[in-house]
Amino acid sequence: MWQSRMLWLDYHLHQFDIRSAGKQIEHIGIPDDEFFLEVQVRAGWEVPITRLFTEEKKQARYLYDFGDDWEHTILLEKILPREEGVSYPRCIGGRRKCPSEDCGGTAGYRDFLCLGT
Repeated sequence: MWQSRMLWLDYHLHQFDIRSAGKQIEHIGIPDDEFFLEVQVRAGWEVPITRLFTEEKKQARYLYDFGDDWEHTILLEKILPREEGVSYPRCIGGRRKCPSEDCGGTAGYRDFLCLGT
């Protein structure tokens, strides 16, 4: 879901780290027994986003592609009424265009920006 908003193809491991109502950090993403994570990751397709982001100003850390190591902070700034015909979730602001998938992480993206390609 988030990957489609970034125009990424969703073929890398990813996870959200978000504080639950019980104040514990939950790890939600793609469970993978072969990738030895130190935490238990719950399957993202089993956890609706409405359960994760329940109040304004709630934050989550989002990790994508553990090789390129993309790390994002997602902030729910405001909850607005649903609009008919609008696809959710949606990003309504941000800085810079999204980097292309597999560009080499932040260092590769920086090189891409400096080269002007």
